[in-house]
Amino acid sequence: MASFDPKQRKYEEPRTILIRILDAGHQAMFAGGCVRDRILNLTPSDFDIASSAKPEEIIQIFRKTSFSVIPTGVDHGTVTVVGKYSSTEITSLRRDVDTDGRKAVVEFGASFEDDSKRRDFTINAMYEDIQGQVFDFHGGREDLAKNHLRFVGDPHQRIKEDYLRQLRMIRIISKFGFDVDEQTTSAQNGL
Repeated sequence: MASFDPKQRKYEEPRTILIRILDAGHQAMFAGGCVRDRILNLTPSDFDIASSAKPEEIIQIFRKTSFSVIPTGVDHGTVTVVGKYSSTEITSLRRDVDTDGRKAVVEFGASFEDDSKRRDFTINAMYEDIQGQVFDFHGGREDLAKNHLRFVGDPHQRIKEDYLRQLRMIRIISKFGFDVDEQTTSAQNGL
């Protein structure tokens, strides 16, 4: 009996999920930390997908499959698809209409670039298509190469949108040992 690599199985399920979404006629790409980790040659601990499909469309796609579907945060565009070896969060492309420091009112969209503008850090605002091509709208690859952490856009605005981004920054710094840019540090100190 041939052995299997459990890390490979953990990738194959999200890849199958991505293909099903594409086959249903929607746009979809891997997004965020899983793209970052793959660029760093690390095995992602989980996979996220950004898609033009709305939550109800994702639920419909996976309704009669071996995958389970959990409506994790439908109001914010997120559905979790659970397989035998992994769970994958699928979030509709979106943009923030209003934020209060923790929760956002979102509007669904169809642009990966617009979606990237609402993400926290440049290194988490990248997308990878099914062929492995990376879409990087904010210089995340360059920041990874420089071991550098910075917010997408205005750091003050990113923190105001979601105060938990400060904790995520600490977690990423402690995990990867990144340097933090001066604007990000001053935004932290200015709150």
